[in-house]
Amino acid sequence: MTLFPAPRTPAAARRLAPGIFLCATVVGLATPVQAGPGNDALAAGDYKRAISILEPQANRGFAEAQYLMGRMREQGLGAPVDIARARYWYNRAAAQGNKEAREALVALDGKSKSGPQPAATPATAALPAPPRPVAVPPPAAMESEAQQPDWQKR
Repeated sequence: MTLFPAPRTPAAARRLAPGIFLCATVVGLATPVQAGPGNDALAAGDYKRAISILEPQANRGFAEAQYLMGRMREQGLGAPVDIARARYWYNRAAAQGNKEAREALVALDGKSKSGPQPAATPATAALPAPPRPVAVPPPAAMESEAQQPDWQKR
């Protein structure tokens, strides 16, 4: 006994075709899209090739490729570090339900709230430290009117 017997006439096959197409489409949409060769290039350390493969996929809307592009921009793999661009790719992937992208956004928000210190570069390492503010005593602590500034005299 078979669950779905084969249609016996061409007319019966035509009636089943839309349902079969719909089932195949739903199953196709439910399967996750893998970044494939782009992910392989990233794992191998070939960052330029990974960008050339992943960026078109990310622009077409593949969440996994968008997440990987965000990670590459955040870490400076194959391109300079660009946190704004990383956030852009993470947001696009997270909007499609990518859990890793949502976690990366939370981590980026945590870094920005704690105020990461910029790394010292040769240009900034030679600069002197900024001047410290000088504490001025309040007017009540001054002993006489002669010590008070002109704008505080009555």
